[in-house]
Amino acid sequence: MQIIKNIKFLLILTLLSCGGSFAVAQDLAAISSQQADFALKAASPDILDEKDDMKALILKYSAASPKDKPAIKKEIEKLAAKDEADAQAKTEVRLKRQEEKIKELKQNLAERKKNKDKIVASKVEYLVSNESVEKLKNESLAKKMADTVKNKTSKQKTKEEPQEK
Repeated sequence: MQIIKNIKFLLILTLLSCGGSFAVAQDLAAISSQQADFALKAASPDILDEKDDMKALILKYSAASPKDKPAIKKEIEKLAAKDEADAQAKTEVRLKRQEEKIKELKQNLAERKKNKDKIVASKVEYLVSNESVEKLKNESLAKKMADTVKNKTSKQKTKEEPQEK
């Protein structure tokens, strides 16, 4: 629910900043949830009430006379269309972010492929360095100590528990 509120806020913010035309802003993810909630309420309080409006219309439709039902159904259709437009806009924003992430990953991969030999050489140099060897020894020693403590603890628990026959 919070994500939907944030996205609606971002869409409103984008629309307001673009004079009513739709555009996707690049840095919208940096806005905090609290800021988004506050700005959403301030910018367009009717968006918060859309679900309540839909519920009220559905109840009104079910209680309406047959001659009033088409008009109420049109109102429900308008709200449903707006809801679908919001969902599509949300998907467009998510898609754009994913496309940007994929572009970034492709660039990083291309850079790594280009520099593969340098990366491998650097890694090998580190792995055979004194720093790496000391770290490995310390890790091995720490693991041995942890295993020893674990074994002693499990042996003590076994001795303390009565043996079932």
